[in-house]
Amino acid sequence: MGHEFQYKKCQIMSIASGNHILPYLHNLCGHVLSSVQLAKYLGITLTDGLSWSSHVHLIHSHANSTLGFLRRNLRCCPAKLKETAYIMLARSTLEYAVSIWDPHLA
Repeated sequence: MGHEFQYKKCQIMSIASGNHILPYLHNLCGHVLSSVQLAKYLGITLTDGLSWSSHVHLIHSHANSTLGFLRRNLRCCPAKLKETAYIMLARSTLEYAVSIWDPHLA
């Protein structure tokens, strides 16, 4: 049983210094791949300008949403359970791959 390559899942991101990115159409198996300015790879949001602001904003929004969920649903629970849930769900989201983008803020 043969498997076809999923070209629809492939995207092109051009990264260059300055504003001189030359447009080029990339073909794969006879299909033109779409060009993007922002892409997610292994949970990290990459941009064509190598800026971390989009990644930081998405991570912050996700962690804040998780924290709101925990506050609403664990209101009457013991403090130790709240702490464990926070560490497992909210803080782990904030700390994932932090060593990559953290120097950006220094």
